[in-house]
Amino acid sequence: MARSAPAPVAGGVAFTSTTAGNHFTCGLDAGGTAYCWGNNANGQLGDGTTIDRLVPTHVAGALKFKWISGELWHTCAAATAAYADAVYCWGQNDRRQLGAPSSGSCASSPCSTTPILLVMNGKRFKATAAGGMHSCALNFADRVWCWGENASGQLGDSSNTSRPTPVKVKTTL
Repeated sequence: MARSAPAPVAGGVAFTSTTAGNHFTCGLDAGGTAYCWGNNANGQLGDGTTIDRLVPTHVAGALKFKWISGELWHTCAAATAAYADAVYCWGQNDRRQLGAPSSGSCASSPCSTTPILLVMNGKRFKATAAGGMHSCALNFADRVWCWGENASGQLGDSSNTSRPTPVKVKTTL
């Protein structure tokens, strides 16, 4: 049911941050636990299923996050220092926007219904941004790394070649 005024989210979880994708929402509680709800056709809720959820549902695993970002049909999150400040992504992966091989197929495209570790050889990150069919992460040296679809140069690597793994954004400074 559409609402014309704000309404509280069901489930009794208090959130410190939220992000909204295409027909889904995710949030972090004060302890860094991730919850998602809404459409889950591509595994973007990260709960190990493709079942739509009407209330916040815990993202699979015991990971704790400091930042979460959802867009279109996927979600990425930066884990806390206890989890090596790594980036994890889940959901649709048809353009390799998860930065790793998929673990399955959802609807008609490759996806992962649970968080996948973005392998960056020990690089640590403080934030993520999920784009339509690409994703980026900000490291502690304030450098940006991006991966996925690049038809319009959105990865910032001076090309329009899509990248299945992260590439460092080039700057002119």
